[in-house]
Amino acid sequence: MTSENTPNSTASSEGPRLLETRPIAGILVHPLALFTMGVGAGICYLVSSNEFTRANARNALDWHLTVWALMVSSFGVMGSGAVVAETSVISLPPLVGSLTGILFFALFSLLMVVLFWTLLAGVFATLMAAFGTVWRYSFSVAVVDRFEHRVDVPGGWLGVIVGYVVFTPLVMASVLTGPHGGPFFVVIWVGLAGLTTVGAPLAVVAVYRHGIQGRATHPLLAPSTIAIPIVIALAGFVLRSEYAHSLNPTGDAIYIFFVAFWLSLTCYLWRVTRDRDSNPQPNSP
Repeated sequence: MTSENTPNSTASSEGPRLLETRPIAGILVHPLALFTMGVGAGICYLVSSNEFTRANARNALDWHLTVWALMVSSFGVMGSGAVVAETSVISLPPLVGSLTGILFFALFSLLMVVLFWTLLAGVFATLMAAFGTVWRYSFSVAVVDRFEHRVDVPGGWLGVIVGYVVFTPLVMASVLTGPHGGPFFVVIWVGLAGLTTVGAPLAVVAVYRHGIQGRATHPLLAPSTIAIPIVIALAGFVLRSEYAHSLNPTGDAIYIFFVAFWLSLTCYLWRVTRDRDSNPQPNSP
């Protein structure tokens, strides 16, 4: 005896099946990439094991890496041209000055067009993902597919954690004791921005991936390593805002997070090293 699906039963069965083929992370990775300038897409690509999510994250990451390359090269050209124009001991011919102005305007206009297209493409990619289609951003360069297999971090995910633990004190010491002007000041704050937007998220991913791969023997070690600094930073924000009346509680919370996260990662490395030394693994054939 056969039975036909009623509309209600069909709707209830289609919902879970849709989420199996189109997980919500694979859809929301595009808005996340927009708000984080590609960093969120990179994290999703590293963390997720679902092919649909990874494909969407890879496409978003490819586009935002393309945008970053264009922005860096454009601002580099414009900045170099401005420095040459201001420091040149010989006055530039009027034609050269006019061509330089046209070049600057063209680069700036191109950046505006690219940023506008990034917004439109992100919305379109989100809609396509919602309908189950992995859409590749137009004009993007296949960076991830081309270079992923060539990237080999010494020590794997544990090497990323060690790198963060080593470089964070150097960056923070430069911020606190470095000059308040000049080119080195710019380098310091670029390093702080990189530590905030790339270094810390990548270290979180490294702890997560290292923990789920069974390298941390204690099941709560990796989650607590990530959660405790966040809780401390939130508490610091509340205390600095409500009781200390800080003029910049968000900045204070960021510094508190860096210190707490650095201590947490240091403890994580110590625990992992201690557990590995006490429980040595036999050499694989």
